[in-house]
Amino acid sequence: MWFKKIKHPAFWRYTVIFILFSCAIFGPYFVGANTLIWNADGITQHFPALLQWQADLKGLLFQHQWPAQWNWNISLGQDYLQTFSYYVMGDIFTYPIAFFSAKMAPFYYSCMVILRLWFAGVAFVYAAPRILQKKFTPNTLALAATLYVFSGYVAFAAFEHPFFINPLIIWPLLLLSLLHLLRNKKWLPFTVMVAWTLWNNFYFAWSLGCATGLVWIFLLIQQRSFRAQFIRVIGAGSLGFLISSPLFLPSALATMKAARAGDTLANGLIFYPISYYLTLPGKIIGNDLTPSFWLTGGLTFISVVAIVHSFRHFQTFKNYNYIWLGSIIGLLIPTLAACFNGGTSPSNRWVFLLSLPIALISLEYLSHINQQTIERPDLHWATGVGILSAISLLAGDNFNLNTKFGFLIAAYFAGILGLSFLHLPLNRRKKLWIGALVLFNLFVLMARNHTNDNNPKLATTMTQAAVQNLTAQQKNIKDTLLPHERVYLDNQLGNATGISPASNLPLIAGINNVESYWSLQNRSLGQFMKGFQIPTASGNDVTGDLDQRNVLLNTLGVSSIFTPKISKLPTTYQDNLTSFNQLKRGQSRLAYPQFYVPKHQINQTAYNQFSSTQKEATIADSVVVPHGGQRHSPFEQTVQTALISNQGSTKWQKKVHQTYNSMPSTLPNGIMIKANPKLAGTELHLEITDLTYQPASWQQRLATEVKQYQFNYHQQLANPQSTKDLQYNPANFKYHWFMENLTNLSPKINGYELTTNYHGQDKTVYQPGQNNLSFYQKRRELTLNLGAAKDIKHDQFIPITFSQIGQYNYQLEIKAIPIDDRFAKVATAAQTASPKQINYGKDTIDFNYHSERSQVMATTIPWSSGWSSTNQKLIKINNGLIGIQLQAGTNHIHLEYHTPGLKLGLVLGLLGIGLMVLVLISRFYYYLKQRKLKNV
Repeated sequence: MWFKKIKHPAFWRYTVIFILFSCAIFGPYFVGANTLIWNADGITQHFPALLQWQADLKGLLFQHQWPAQWNWNISLGQDYLQTFSYYVMGDIFTYPIAFFSAKMAPFYYSCMVILRLWFAGVAFVYAAPRILQKKFTPNTLALAATLYVFSGYVAFAAFEHPFFINPLIIWPLLLLSLLHLLRNKKWLPFTVMVAWTLWNNFYFAWSLGCATGLVWIFLLIQQRSFRAQFIRVIGAGSLGFLISSPLFLPSALATMKAARAGDTLANGLIFYPISYYLTLPGKIIGNDLTPSFWLTGGLTFISVVAIVHSFRHFQTFKNYNYIWLGSIIGLLIPTLAACFNGGTSPSNRWVFLLSLPIALISLEYLSHINQQTIERPDLHWATGVGILSAISLLAGDNFNLNTKFGFLIAAYFAGILGLSFLHLPLNRRKKLWIGALVLFNLFVLMARNHTNDNNPKLATTMTQAAVQNLTAQQKNIKDTLLPHERVYLDNQLGNATGISPASNLPLIAGINNVESYWSLQNRSLGQFMKGFQIPTASGNDVTGDLDQRNVLLNTLGVSSIFTPKISKLPTTYQDNLTSFNQLKRGQSRLAYPQFYVPKHQINQTAYNQFSSTQKEATIADSVVVPHGGQRHSPFEQTVQTALISNQGSTKWQKKVHQTYNSMPSTLPNGIMIKANPKLAGTELHLEITDLTYQPASWQQRLATEVKQYQFNYHQQLANPQSTKDLQYNPANFKYHWFMENLTNLSPKINGYELTTNYHGQDKTVYQPGQNNLSFYQKRRELTLNLGAAKDIKHDQFIPITFSQIGQYNYQLEIKAIPIDDRFAKVATAAQTASPKQINYGKDTIDFNYHSERSQVMATTIPWSSGWSSTNQKLIKINNGLIGIQLQAGTNHIHLEYHTPGLKLGLVLGLLGIGLMVLVLISRFYYYLKQRKLKNV
C-alpha cells in the first residue's frame, strides 16, 4: 500500500534532532514567559482569527451550532467563511483548539508552530526516498529532513506567519502522490493530496498547483503515454477538487471579488531596483529580518556544495539543474514572481517550493560523500560562491565591518573548511562532525534575526501576560456597548505595535469595530470607500481609521470612539467623555442607524463627478442610485471651497497647482488659507489631486543631501547663540553618504510620507511604494482631514512637506464640510426616518417600515450577492452598499444571507465523495472478482 510506515530509525533520529534543535531555538521563548505571536500580523490577524475559530468550533462540536455566515463584527459586516478560510478554516492544525480553553490559546498557538515544523520533517522523511526511489541511511535522511525543516524560509515564516509552514508538509506528499500516480497508476493518494492542498489554503494552493503542473508537464515531455497520463491526472485531480469545493469554491470567489483583486501586475515593475540585484547573491547564504520582495534566502554550506556538485555533474543531475536555472530566471523578473503570487504583487514567497529540491539534492550529496568522496572542485566553487555572497551581504550592509551577517558568514566558511579536512573513509566520528557543522550553520541561520526577542524592550513577539491582558480588555469594552453598536477602536497595542495598520482584536469579544485588517476584504465596500480617498485605507484595510471625519463616521453609524488621546476625538464625539482601560471614550448623538430613508436621491453619474468631500456630504442626506435622481443634494451644496494661495502669493483662488522640488530652505513648502468667518462650524479637508512623484536619481540625491548639510551648517553659524561646529566636513559627509547608498543606485521605489500641520496637529500620510507587497496602490488623489476650522478670522499658513527627495506635482483645494447644527439637522432626520424595531436573526434581518411613497431605504451594509430578500428588490447604492426598494404602504422586510458559492460547493463536495466511494467500491468488487477467478 502507498501509506506504509515511516522507516523507524530515520524517523526517530530526526525526532531526536528536532527536539534538541527546537529547544535551542524556541526554548528561550517559553522560559522567558513569551509566545511566538508576532507583534504585527500575529497579534492583529492570526491570533484573533484563531480565537474566533476556537469559539465557533466549540459551538459546532458541543452545541451543534454552525457559525453565522455573515459576521457583523468584521468592518461594516463581511462574509465569515470568505474571511477566515485564508487563516484557520482549512488549517488542520487549528482544529484541536476546540478542546483547549481560551486562556491556553497563546500557548497552543506557539506549540502548533513547532508541531507544524516537526510534521514537515516527517513528511520529508517519508516522501524523499520514495520520490528519488533510493535508499538512504537513517542518519543521512534525518539530517536532510532537518535541513528541509529549518530553512531560510522557515526562519522568517515560523515567527511571522505560522500557517505558511503547512505547504512544507503538503509539498513533498503532493509531489510523491503525483509520481505514484504516474508510476503505479494509483489515483487515490493524488486525489487525497489535491483535496488537502485546495482545502488547506487557496493562496498556497495556487503556488503548489503551478509547481505540480510544471512537474507534470516536464514528465509528459519525457514520456510517450500522454493520453493515458492526461486522463488519470485530470480525473484524479478533478475528484480532489470536488471534495474540497465546500471551502475552496467560496474562497476562490471571494478572492476574485476582493478589494485587492485587479491590482497592477507586479506593482507595475518591469525590473527590480538595482539594489535588489546587487544584494541577490547575498541571499544564497544570508537572510534579512524583513526580506526584500519576500525573498527569504539562507542556505547552509552543505546545500551550496550539493548544488555546486549538481552543476558540475550536469547530466547526472539535469532535473535539479533545470530547477536551479529556472529559479534564477524567476528571481530576476518581477512578473514571474507576480504570476506565482496569483497575478498581484511581485512577492518571491514561491521560494518555499525550492526547499524540497534543495533538501533532496543535499540528501543525495550527503549519501554520495558517505559512500565515495568529497570532491575538491566542489569545495573550491562553493568557496567562490560564499565569497560572492559575503561581498553581496556586506554591500547590502554598507560594508560595515561590524556587520550583522558576520557570524553567519563565519559559520558558512567554517563548514566549508571542516569539509576540506575530511577524507575517506568517513567513520562515525567524521559523520558526527559533518552533522554538527550543518546543525551549527542551521542554528545561526534560524536564531540570528531573533536574538532581540530575549530583550523585553526590543522583542517582536508578545508576552503571555500582554496577550491575556489584551484579550480581557476586549471583553471589558464589550460590556459597555449595546447590541450591534458600531464603534471605532484606535490603537490598543501601544508600544507593541508592529507594521500592521490595524488590529482585529475587538473581533474576539464580538465588538463591531469598523476598522478591520484582513487579506480578503469586500470589493464593494472598497469601491464605496475609494470615493472618500481615505489616506490610511488599503486593500487589506478598506476603511482605515476613516480619517477621523465627523460626517463619515456618523453616517456609517459609529456611535463611540475609543482612543488613547482626547485630542484625536472628532468634534461630534466629545460628548459623555469617559476613560476606560487607558482609552478615552467619546460618544456621538448623531450616529446614523443601520437602516434609514434619506429624503433625496442622487444620480450615480453626477455623484462620480463630485470631490471626495462632496461625496461624503451627499451620503449624509441622500442615497446614490444607479438611474434617475437629482444632480445635487441640499447638504452637499453646503460644502464650501476655501480660498487659498501659493506661499508668498496674494492671488487667492479655489485651486492651486504646485511643483515641489526637494531643496534646502528656511521656509517649508505650503499654502495660505484666506480668513473667512463663514468657515465657522466646518471641518476642513485638504484635497490633493493629480499627484505625481518623480524620484530623484542617485546623483540628485547626493547633491541635495550635501547641499542640505552645508545649508544647515551656515544656518547654525548665522545663529549667534549656537557654537561653531568644528566637525563640519563636507568631503567626509559626501564619502559617508556614498558608502551608505552604494547599493541604492536606482531611483527609490519605497514610497514617501506627506506631512502637513494645522493648528499644532500634525497629519502624516504614507504613500506605499512599489516594493510594498501588501499595501501598494497607485493613488493620485488624497484627502486629508485637517480638523475643525479654527482661527478663521486670520489668514493661516498650512505647510506641506515630503520625506523623499524628488519632484512632486499636485493640485490643492480646501473643502469645508459643516459639522455643526447643519449636519445635526440631517443626522436627526435620518434617525427619525428609520425602522423602530429590527430583529436580527442568524443570517436574517426582519422589520416593518411604512413608506408614504415608493423610495429607496439606505443601509450601511456592504453589497454582496449573498444577500437576498423575498419581498423587496435589493439594489447597489452609494457605489457599494445595499439599498432596499420600498413600495408605498407597509413593507414587511426580510433579508437573508448565504455565502456565495457555498451551496454549490456543498453539492460538488458530496458529489466528489460519492464518486470516490463508488470508484472504491467498484475497484474492490473488481479485486474480489479477479481473486475469485484466480482461485477457480
